[in-house]
Amino acid sequence: MPVGWLPGSTGDVIGMTVAILIDLAVLAGLVVWLVPRERAIGGARASRSALILGIAAVIVGVVFWTGLPFGPGAAAIALGLSQRESAGGERRGMATAGVVLGAIAVVASFVLLLIG
Repeated sequence: MPVGWLPGSTGDVIGMTVAILIDLAVLAGLVVWLVPRERAIGGARASRSALILGIAAVIVGVVFWTGLPFGPGAAAIALGLSQRESAGGERRGMATAGVVLGAIAVVASFVLLLIG
């Protein structure tokens, strides 16, 4: 997470603070606004959104040290798990893929943050 930037200069502290605020804003926006909205709509669109969030989490994993992959990854997992319960066929496969990709992004980012 951005806390790994410490100790450092004043510029590092400001950069860390900005990165944390961006991470929290992305996480809150996805989990509080997008996931409930997509759950309410349901169907193929929600499963496709879970898959897209999972792909986005893996792509954003390139900058894992910012903590940014945790937002889309958590949203992909939450939305995908809810859609797996209610979907069938192809929609269930997209939801499962979203969960798997989101979990891979979150776990990989966490492990990379631990090892440095």
